[in-house]
Parts: sequence; structure tokens; C-alpha cells
Amino acid sequence: MTETHEASHTPQITADPGRERIALAGFGLLAVATGSLLFWAHSQPHVGPAPETDATSTVHLAPGQAVKHFPSTKVDALKALASTSLKDARSGNATGAHAAAQSLRDLWDADQASLQPLDNTGWTFIDAQMDQVLKTFGIDHPNPPMSPARQETELNTLLTDMR
Repeated sequence: MTETHEASHTPQITADPGRERIALAGFGLLAVATGSLLFWAHSQPHVGPAPETDATSTVHLAPGQAVKHFPSTKVDALKALASTSLKDARSGNATGAHAAAQSLRDLWDADQASLQPLDNTGWTFIDAQMDQVLKTFGIDHPNPPMSPARQETELNTLLTDMR
């Protein structure tokens, strides 16, 4: 039946060469626009977000070097709070150690505007260590407090570098 229909009817050709040329030009324009967009996107800087988990400083300074340009009264106040936190961590007073570490953080943050301009490298170095201390207490970090031994280790490192 299909063969009879095809044999008895002539196929209708509705091709319009003008419309085909316009469609071909449109697809060509679309290809050029796509290529241009890809070229532009490829030439843009490829920058990802900064990692949040690694707060270690890339600079390594000798003990005392990081704080040598800071006023001794400010350094002494920071060392006193770090020592209090260390003493409480060693004696098993987790609440006291945590409170002293929070006070240490608050004082460090409050002094940023006056200390960082004095020595940005030293400030960044101590700030990275301060972040490690705060992480062991679960302060400003999503993790729960770590073991007192880990807290003591980070506090000792901080105190050594603030000599």
C-alpha cells in the first residue's frame, strides 16, 4: 500500500534556498559567538577560593623574631593569657583554659589594628599560630575541643615564639 501511494503521488519539495541560506548564516553567527565566548572565558584568570582548613603560616621565624617590633606591654599581656590557659590545661581545668584562650583571642583581635602595621610578617606568623591554638579549643572553628595534650602543645609553641 505504501508503494502504491508513493508511486501515484509526486513528492512535494518545499525547500526555499533563500530561507536555507538565512538559517545557515544564523548557525554560522551562533558558532562564531560561541567560539568568541569560549575564547574570552579561557583568557580570564583562573582563581579558586582560598582554603579554609590550612591556617599555617608559610613564613618561619626564629623564637622571639615575630614579636620583636611589638610593644612589650602588649606581648606580655598576650603571654600572660597564654600562660594562664596553659596552666589551666595542665591542671585539668578545661573551663578555665577555654576562658583564658577566649580572652587571648579577644585581646589579639583587639590589638590587630595597632600591631599589624608594626610588623605584618610577624603579625601574620603569630596569627596563624593563634588560629592553631583556638582550633584546639574549638573557638571560631566547627570542631569540638581537642585533647588537653594537643592544647598544651599549641600553647607551648605560641609561648615559645612570643619569647
